Amino acid sequence: MKPADPRFRILYAAWAFFEVIAYGGLIYGWGSLVYILKDEGLYMELCETDVENITVVDLKLHNSSTSSLSSVSYATPTTSNTSIYITDIVHKSTPAPVSVEEKDSCDARDARLNLVFTIGSAMFCVGCFVMGQINYKFGTRVTRVIASILFIIGAFMIAFTSVGVSRQTSYIVLAVTHLLTFISTFFFLPKHFIEKPGERPVENALDENQREVEIRLANNGKPSEFEPEEDVKPTLISQMSTPTYILHVYWLSVLQLRFYFLLGSLNTMLEKLLDSKDEVSRFTNETSYILMCGLFTSPLAGAFYAMQNRFFARSLSPLRRNLMPTVVPLGLTTVLGILMSAIILIEKASVIYAVFVCLLFFRSFLYTMGAGLLNAIFPNEYFGIMYGIMFIVSGAVSMLQYGLFAWAEAFGFFQVSPSL
Repeated sequence: MKPADPRFRILYAAWAFFEVIAYGGLIYGWGSLVYILKDEGLYMELCETDVENITVVDLKLHNSSTSSLSSVSYATPTTSNTSIYITDIVHKSTPAPVSVEEKDSCDARDARLNLVFTIGSAMFCVGCFVMGQINYKFGTRVTRVIASILFIIGAFMIAFTSVGVSRQTSYIVLAVTHLLTFISTFFFLPKHFIEKPGERPVENALDENQREVEIRLANNGKPSEFEPEEDVKPTLISQMSTPTYILHVYWLSVLQLRFYFLLGSLNTMLEKLLDSKDEVSRFTNETSYILMCGLFTSPLAGAFYAMQNRFFARSLSPLRRNLMPTVVPLGLTTVLGILMSAIILIEKASVIYAVFVCLLFFRSFLYTMGAGLLNAIFPNEYFGIMYGIMFIVSGAVSMLQYGLFAWAEAFGFFQVSPSL
């Protein structure tokens, strides 16, 4: 099968759809993964009871059958928030099972998990930059092979982090099935770049029009008798220096920080808002189900953007024809982010569904337009590296979320939302 053969367009689209469903949205399952990791007791060593201000009582018990003494020690805490540990010291010390309340509420463990998510999301953005460089130098195939290998290694690392057969099995299956992406890498996609038919970049087109005007002025208004010079390929630096690119990077960085903070703090926020562990589990599952509807909202966001393109397709100005279709979708994404932040301020369980729905559409439009504007305006061969640079900047900004987590732990999540 020849790569990029137009006869197999439907197959390519279906396979891309499969890859996105299977591997494209793992970060959105962070809330569910946190719930599982907490249930397995990950980082529970950070939740040990403070041994200060406790009373230790030793009881000597006589065992008539063995005529031996056993020592039982227990700590009686002076505060109601401290859990009771009972240790039977006969052969070894074994702590009593941790209570449900202690297992669900531990600021130190939440802070550690928030740090894990912050580092992971930042490295995701850094990885976009690195893979953009690799894509620019070596093309599509090498980039996808490296990405697939890294994905498989990461899945195995999570699978063997600690005990938990079901989670271990799921990540092993995920890693093995990711080998299927090599099919499209070697048979469906070209080795280097997918050529983008159509028009020249906006800046290049405007520069050529300006040169033509200057030639006419130099010839007293007469058209030039010389053949027009060949298109000069714009440099990467010139494209990255445009106000359009700089403002787009700023836009994505701020809104992605809002998105990552909500995603990373979802489990802790639900624990503070809801009354029981069962409710937290139910809402966490429902979050996953709602976010899975991105299969429908992401194409909807793309269709809305395509509709805007058709509306401006007859515009004579290249700048208007390429840039104006992005204005309404970008504005709608910003409005969804503001609306989501406002709804979160209502501290009621009944509004959680509204937050999830806003999050669903917000995510779809955010990443659809994040890539859509770059693809519409800038040269296709620069897309990978410009997309990567945009994400490394947004990744650096997303590191602020750890400070936001600490702020939320100290003063409450519902005081942080207005600032975002």
